[in-house]
Amino acid sequence: MGSEVKRNLRKKLSKFRSISLDTNIFVYYLDSNSSFYSHAEELFEQIAVRNLSIFTSVITLSELLSFKASRSQIYKLEQELLLIPNLTMIDVNREVAREAASIRRGYGFRLPDSIQLATALIGRVQAFVTNDQRLKKFQELPIVMLSLQ
Repeated sequence: MGSEVKRNLRKKLSKFRSISLDTNIFVYYLDSNSSFYSHAEELFEQIAVRNLSIFTSVITLSELLSFKASRSQIYKLEQELLLIPNLTMIDVNREVAREAASIRRGYGFRLPDSIQLATALIGRVQAFVTNDQRLKKFQELPIVMLSLQ
């Protein structure tokens, strides 16, 4: 990953103390063969260096564990996710469900995306990090794109 991309990511994150991460960020980070692995690795390095609080919906766990894999691979994946420092996983409760429904009605996002964004809002984080271009139109929270590729 080029130093310009690293500086850009550091700059994007510099004003935040708490962020919420979309499932795709964890997919990239937990799969070293991903084309966005280096971007995700840099993000998690910045999280560690700056001691950022990170949040995600429990739906991230469900999405990650739905990939076809052996039982031992699934267990290992879950353990790797749960061992990420500074990570809080938020359950989908009635408040999140209502907010997600409102987001889905207003923006037409898929339900998992709406739940992720609702979780970020309810958790009062300062930004949402994703690599999903469609989510850039969300207005209620700063959306930080992992990469411009």
